[in-house]
Amino acid sequence: MIQAIFGLLGVLVGGAVTFGVEMTLQERRTKELTRQAARLVAFDLRVAGRIVRLAVEQDELWLDQDRPGVPSWGECRAVLAESLDGEGWQTVTTAVMLVSLAATDYERVSPLTERDRSSLGKAAKAADKGCARLDDLTGDKPVR
Repeated sequence: MIQAIFGLLGVLVGGAVTFGVEMTLQERRTKELTRQAARLVAFDLRVAGRIVRLAVEQDELWLDQDRPGVPSWGECRAVLAESLDGEGWQTVTTAVMLVSLAATDYERVSPLTERDRSSLGKAAKAADKGCARLDDLTGDKPVR
């Protein structure tokens, strides 16, 4: 009878240890996926924000191949949706939306109107805010 009790305890302890190890590994995987997704989207937002700023500084929009965008968004948004709080999600999605709209709403026009400059300036600022939220998520220091 005592052997059976010790056998049962061994199974329970072994199961608990295995469960704990698996949960820890899953948490690490999730954190790493989150960090990777945040870094990819932040990089794309930084590049897009810079393209938008250059358009305003040079008073000329981008060539078709240089249109701002966030190509990593499609594959990374589900991970970020799970990892960001409500405010962070709103900040990042607004940034992606404004940068994407800037890429599609403007034809190559020179010189830019004040309204164009204002809209593009908002997209660039939104990209900065989105990057800041993603940097908070990864623990990375912002690149300037």
